[in-house]
Order: sequence, then structure tokens, then C-alpha cells
Amino acid sequence: MYVRRKPNRSGSTGVGVIKKRNAKIHYLKTIGVSSAPKEIDDLYLQGKKWILQQQGQRDMFLEHTHNIEEK
Repeated sequence: MYVRRKPNRSGSTGVGVIKKRNAKIHYLKTIGVSSAPKEIDDLYLQGKKWILQQQGQRDMFLEHTHNIEEK
């Protein structure tokens, strides 16, 4: 699974989670669409978090940041 940024004809960029199976692309989830670079980066990070949640993995850097914020 990976996060894909795909430009659209309208000039916006779509962000989605993709899985390749048998040389075919399968969209698992569409995260969002935007034309602002900052929003596209935020959508990309949301896609990464979604993948980690689906795989049952934890992000040690995210947990570290969360622990610092709690203190």
C-alpha cells in the first residue's frame, strides 16, 4: 500500500491510498482533492496515517510527539 498524488485535468491534485495486485492498481481509499500545496501535503500525511491504522502499526515519532504534548 502506498499514498498516491495524482494531478487532475482541472489542475487540482487527488490523494488516495493505492494497492497494487497482479499488476493492477486498486484504490482503497480516496483521502481528498486540493490545489493548495500545503493541503496536498496534509492529505498525504493523512493517507500515511490511514495506512498505519489499517496495518495495525504504530508510528514511534507520532507517539513521541504526542507524549511531549501531554507533558
